Parts: sequence; structure tokens; C-alpha cells
Amino acid sequence: MSTIGERLYSVRKKLGLNQTVFGKKIGVSQTAIGQYENGTRNITDRVILQVCQVYNISETWLRTGEGGEETMFQKSEDSVIAQLADRYSLDTKGKAVIKAFLSLTREQQDVIVTAVCAAAEEVKRAQEADRKDAEKKKAALEESDQLLNTTFDCKEDDAAALHQQLDQELAAEKKDAQESSAGGSGMGSF
Repeated sequence: MSTIGERLYSVRKKLGLNQTVFGKKIGVSQTAIGQYENGTRNITDRVILQVCQVYNISETWLRTGEGGEETMFQKSEDSVIAQLADRYSLDTKGKAVIKAFLSLTREQQDVIVTAVCAAAEEVKRAQEADRKDAEKKKAALEESDQLLNTTFDCKEDDAAALHQQLDQELAAEKKDAQESSAGGSGMGSF
């Protein structure tokens, strides 16, 4: 029968990891992994639990060798979720969502997938509308900048002549207004 150190070595080799990488994922140095594997250091319960949790190893098999290497890996739903959580850095809520989704019937899962896809399409449409609005605003700003940057060639003499012309037109309008109000009040006395 193999030792726990030999079984730890089998796990590491099966996973294709060197001692450094294997140890780092469970918070143990390369030296400690080497000592565990060659039997010069006893493996602590904490390390055993970490190996089982992180690498999805059967604790019974790691401790005792019971069942042979074909029982090395756990096959439970929780272990699959734990692997996903590790791979995608999921927190407790993320794991709970996956577990809840997997516990639904196929029909319930289909309803959720349809709703999520519809929501994703809405988000995509909203982002496209926002993009178009931003382009319109940018074009309007560029147009107003062009107008502001346009310089008008207006000489002082031209400005004075324009001012004089406007003053004359205003005086004429005032005169017309006075005459029409004077004539209007005279007609009312008949």
C-alpha cells in the first residue's frame, strides 16, 4: 500500500504540475511539498483539506488510498462548482448562483437563459443608441465650433455705415408709428 506522500505525488503528477505551482495554489512552499512527498515531513490536516478542496481530490483516498487511483478525484456537483469557482474567481454568491441554476429543471433553465439573452440584447441596443447620440452630439459640437471660429471681415467704416442705416430705419419706423397713432386718434373723434 502507498503512503500519503506517494499519493500526494500521484495527484501532482496526474495534474501535470511541478512542486512549486502545486504548492502555491494551496499556500505551501515547494520545499514542503517535496518533504511531504518523500515522507520526511508529516502532512497536516490543513494541507490535506486544501489539496482536496483546491484540486478536487477525495479526502478518503488521499488519507488511506482506499479505492485505488480511480477514486482519486471527487465527482460531486460541489466539486465541479468548486473547480469553476477557482478557475473563474467566483465568490460565494457566484457559486450559489451556479448551484441554484443547476438545481432547476431544464424548462426553468431555458426560461432564465431566454431572459438573460433578451436582457443582453436590450443592453446592446441601448449601447448602440448611446453611441449614435454621442456621435450626433459630437457632430453638433464640431459644427458650433466651426461657427464660433469663423471670423467676420467687418471694417470700422462698414460697421459705422450699418449702424447709421439701422438708426435711420428705426427713426422712420418710430415716425410712422407716431403718425399712425395720431391719425388713428383723430379718426375716433368724428
